[in-house]
Amino acid sequence: MDVERARELLAAERRELERALGNRGHQDDGEIAGFQEPADVAAELNLDELDDAVAADLQERLEAVERAEKRLATGTYGLSI
Repeated sequence: MDVERARELLAAERRELERALGNRGHQDDGEIAGFQEPADVAAELNLDELDDAVAADLQERLEAVERAEKRLATGTYGLSI
């Protein structure tokens, strides 16, 4: 196994995941608080839940990359865990 190549690939994956985590979230439509159509409230709730799920998935993937980087540093990367 090419350790340096593995390190590069993990670093690239880390950067991509960190970028995705930083750019997540839907934009507020700027509507004034007060009465909102129930469908609009439901749509906002759906977007919030979707954003939370995407963020959780990205965070799990980032943690997996961190574990892989630790295994690479200890020389156990690529071995069955």
